[in-house]
Amino acid sequence: MANYDKAVERLQKLLTEQDLVNIPHQVEDKIIIGPIVVKPTRSGAYIVLDRIHNTSKIFNTKLGAVAYAKNIKQSHIFLDKIYYLDKVLSKHDNDCAFYKNTIKKTASDTKREVAQNRYCISKHYVVDCKDKIYKMIFN
Repeated sequence: MANYDKAVERLQKLLTEQDLVNIPHQVEDKIIIGPIVVKPTRSGAYIVLDRIHNTSKIFNTKLGAVAYAKNIKQSHIFLDKIYYLDKVLSKHDNDCAFYKNTIKKTASDTKREVAQNRYCISKHYVVDCKDKIYKMIFN
């Protein structure tokens, strides 16, 4: 047990060093990237807290919140794009769940076919938004 405690202590010292302060790490349900904290809310959204500027921003998806936290030092136009992509991702993700349920439960062939077409469109938006957000995170 003593080795485990020493390892945890060394890891904490490593994370507090100046050069490594921006390495993302998870503490309980929070993701910490330097002075930025991403944590879930009770409503299922995610809040990004900037401890230096005492600001916060709420996102619908964890992916959008992490992208915003990583790129918080970028221009406002870039950050607004992340916020927009988060909203589009959330909307179409919810639409996909609705259309899948409609496809599963409806008795009408016409409704099923329309729901399948709309599901494909929404799924395309979800994949496209996730791809763009991943590029913003891993650039």
